[in-house]
Amino acid sequence: MRIDGIFEKEGLEGESLKAYENIIGTRGRIVGPFGALLHSPELACLVGDTGAYIRFNSTIPNELGEIAVLTTASTLNCNFEWQAHSDLARNAGISEDIINAIHTNTNLEVLNQDQQLIYTYARELLTQNRVSSDTYSNASKRFSTKELVDLTTTIGYYSMIASVLNAFEV
Repeated sequence: MRIDGIFEKEGLEGESLKAYENIIGTRGRIVGPFGALLHSPELACLVGDTGAYIRFNSTIPNELGEIAVLTTASTLNCNFEWQAHSDLARNAGISEDIINAIHTNTNLEVLNQDQQLIYTYARELLTQNRVSSDTYSNASKRFSTKELVDLTTTIGYYSMIASVLNAFEV
């Protein structure tokens, strides 16, 4: 890691301690990007709260959320995020064939229709900074407006996390 990560409670006080305890409360431990983010405690709290919503309360089903995260991690070459969410994807019932297809951007026919839609939506947003009219139309027919907002924000959130992880070489 390029900076000293904050992973322990010792020596923390004020906003730093509050942020640490907030993250511990939702995740159980400090790992990955949060060791870096705790250098900016207010930001760490906001990022932690946003991530907790996305992971635990989003309107996007867990399996499809993990497809979005894996697509983000793969597209942005974020190894830490990829490893962490490959395990979560397996726990959500996503097969190794699907995980490998996303990782290699090949054999995408193993993804079901919803998974392909999420994958395409995320890839377009991440590589073109836009979602094509066709993809958006298909997504808006399948998902509610709230679900589309949650999906888009999931991709954006994990893009931000990938930036922290990659910049600080976590």
